[in-house]
Amino acid sequence: VRTPRIASGAMLLVDRVVELDLAGGPWGRGYLKAELDLAPDRWFFAGHFKDDPCMPGTIMFDGCLQTLAIMLGAAGMTLPKDGWRFEPAVDQVFKLRCRGQATPASRHMVYEVFVRSLVEGPEPSVVADILVTVDGLKSLHCEAVTLRLVYDAPLSSRPELCGLVDKPSG
Repeated sequence: VRTPRIASGAMLLVDRVVELDLAGGPWGRGYLKAELDLAPDRWFFAGHFKDDPCMPGTIMFDGCLQTLAIMLGAAGMTLPKDGWRFEPAVDQVFKLRCRGQATPASRHMVYEVFVRSLVEGPEPSVVADILVTVDGLKSLHCEAVTLRLVYDAPLSSRPELCGLVDKPSG
């Protein structure tokens, strides 16, 4: 009843997956290509750099994490994980190279995921390199990013059970 989910609404940074091959990529462990349509009225442009708006790198990286979540789901890793959530590896430093921007004039962002490893185990995970292009130009390269599934219930769905917030009165 609580399948792991990626962001929705305005925070969803992937419009469509255009290619998925669980045996593709340079290591034969998976390849995913996803796209995001850009427009001047996207919410993230308004808040980053006064008089010089662009998509923040942290938001662009969140889109990369969403593509890794899609890869874990496509590989069937989320099926038996009721009450789990996606989480980047907390004990790792990710090497990110930002070389270009998405601006209000940009129209098209592409995420390409090259899977290095896909692990089932007690905490399923995916390790991948990700290349992001904006209007055909290289914008962001992420090296060996790890996203895993971790047990979550009831921490995020029912924080009052953990004493993290006041219980509703009534």
